[in-house]
Amino acid sequence: MTILRPILAGLLLTTATAAYAEQVTISAVEVDAELSDVNNKKALEYYPNVREDLQAAISEELFPLTGEDGYTIKVRVAEISLDGVPLNEDKGFNRLGGWVYVYPPEASEQTASEGGTEPAPQEEFNIELEASALGDGLVPGTEEFYRAMIAAFAQSTGERVKEMEAVVN
Repeated sequence: MTILRPILAGLLLTTATAAYAEQVTISAVEVDAELSDVNNKKALEYYPNVREDLQAAISEELFPLTGEDGYTIKVRVAEISLDGVPLNEDKGFNRLGGWVYVYPPEASEQTASEGGTEPAPQEEFNIELEASALGDGLVPGTEEFYRAMIAAFAQSTGERVKEMEAVVN
C-alpha cells in the first residue's frame, strides 16, 4: 500500500499541472475619453490628445507583455477634474479616473463572428488618481503635471494587468 502513495501523488501532481498559469500577453490597447458629464467635456478641449497620450503611455508600460493573439485592454476615461469640479480656463486638474477592461484573446474572434456584439470583459477595474502636487513641485495646470498624471495612470494599469495570469490548458 505504501508503494501506491508516491505513484498516486505523482498522478495528482501531473493532473494538477495540466492547466497552468502564465503571464498574459497583450495584443492591443484602446483608449476612449468621451466624458459623459457635459460640464467636463471642456477637459477634452483643453487636453485633446489625452486619448492618444494615454494609449501610448499604457502601450509603453505593457510593451514587455506584447504578443500576438493576446488580451485586449480597453480604457474608458471617465473623469478629468479639479477636486471634482469641471475644468475652467486655468486648465488645472488633479483628478484623472477611468475604467480598464481586459478582454481575452478569444473575445476578438467572438466579436467578429457574432456580428459585433462585445462580450463581457474577463477583468475590469477602476483607476482613480488624485494629487494636489506631484514630486518635484509639479502643480496642476502644467504640462509636466499632465504628463505625470498620464504616466501614473499607465503605471497603475500596467501593475494591475501584470498581476493577471492567463490559464492555459
